[in-house]
Amino acid sequence: MKIKQLRECLSYDDVFLVPQYSTICSRSHVSLKSYLDSSRYLEFPLIASPMDTVSEEEMALRLSQLGSLAIIHRFMTIEKQSQIIQNLRNIQKTSILAAAVGVNRDYLERAIALEKSGVDLICIDVAHADHLLMEVALSKLRNCLNPNIHIVAGTIATPEGFKRLSDNGANSVRVGVAGGSICETKINTGSGMPVFQSILDCQKFRKNSLKYANVKIIADGGCKNAGDVVKALAAGSDFIIAGSLFAGTKECPGNLIQDSSGKQFKIYRGMASKESQAEYKNNQYYSPEGIEILMPFRGSIIPIFETLTQNIKSGFSYSNAYNIKELQNNAVFARQTYFGFSEGKAHIVNRI
Repeated sequence: MKIKQLRECLSYDDVFLVPQYSTICSRSHVSLKSYLDSSRYLEFPLIASPMDTVSEEEMALRLSQLGSLAIIHRFMTIEKQSQIIQNLRNIQKTSILAAAVGVNRDYLERAIALEKSGVDLICIDVAHADHLLMEVALSKLRNCLNPNIHIVAGTIATPEGFKRLSDNGANSVRVGVAGGSICETKINTGSGMPVFQSILDCQKFRKNSLKYANVKIIADGGCKNAGDVVKALAAGSDFIIAGSLFAGTKECPGNLIQDSSGKQFKIYRGMASKESQAEYKNNQYYSPEGIEILMPFRGSIIPIFETLTQNIKSGFSYSNAYNIKELQNNAVFARQTYFGFSEGKAHIVNRI
């Protein structure tokens, strides 16, 4: 048995950002722009996760119009996924279009078809990416795809994993294992790490090595609200991938479900849930590491997106940050106790 030195690992709720003197007089002065490379960027750094109940054509179209993107999930035929990219390219000629592949079976064929359809970003989407299969797939894809294709690989939890994926050709690395809102990896496998701590560790590694300075950190999972997004960016991530922040909206795939009281819902599920695995893996037995839920219907993503944008910009203003780089330079984190965390909630609801 190998025992690593035990240490504290922090989650988003363990910390807060200390308010500082600010010269920001309007949230309109704050930019959330984040660059994938020297020429391509998003106006808003929150990306919709490649999940079958979140990211298909309608979500990708809407988010591209809002300055962000959705990664088209891989749990469909190559032809359908490629057609979605073609459809979006005809409509959004200047947008960044993204789609996911795996590391088994048809991943190479799928990626080549997506490239021909006009994709800009390929996301190699697996739960545990610090793995031999990822190294092989990543190396093959990097060698066969146009160098202009931005490759995102993940997910990983440690600086060692970040280094391995970067060394094998990843332009961006998804950082965060077992932090998703419908993920049960920690419960069912005992493995994982708080996403906030993983970001801190990978950012420290990247900051200390010029070789990896241009590899982007994409925080994956754990962000429950706008405040967590601000903390993730402040800790060192360039982008955030999320599912729950987009789930249950009009733009998500799937039909509305209505209960006996008239309330409406949409299905939201992890791609490692038993329901998802039964549908896409021919009923072969796999260990489920996620769940499926009914998410209350939330209407269009547009007002949700606008509220997130304003709240995140407000968060920047508390650290006197006009952009992401300034946020990372200015941010001062402090630990908080359980009762400190409780005090930060709208605690009057517990007294009435």
